[in-house]
Amino acid sequence: MNSKLKTKSGFIIWFTLLILSVLLATFIPYGILGTLDPSLAVFGFWLGFGVVIIGLIVWGVKDWRNGQ
Repeated sequence: MNSKLKTKSGFIIWFTLLILSVLLATFIPYGILGTLDPSLAVFGFWLGFGVVIIGLIVWGVKDWRNGQ
C-alpha cells in the first residue's frame, strides 16, 4: 500500500473518531446523564472520555517526524 494513501486513510479514521468522541462528550453527559442524579456515572464518563482522548492524541502523533 502506498505510504501517502495509508497516512491519509489513517488520518481520516483518526479525525472521525476524534469528532465522534467530542460529539458524544456533549450528548452523553448533558443529555443522558444530565437527567440522572449526580453520581459516580458522571465521574466515570469523564474519566473514560479523558482516557479515550489521550489515546487518540497518542495515536495521532506517534508517526510524526521532523521534516529535516
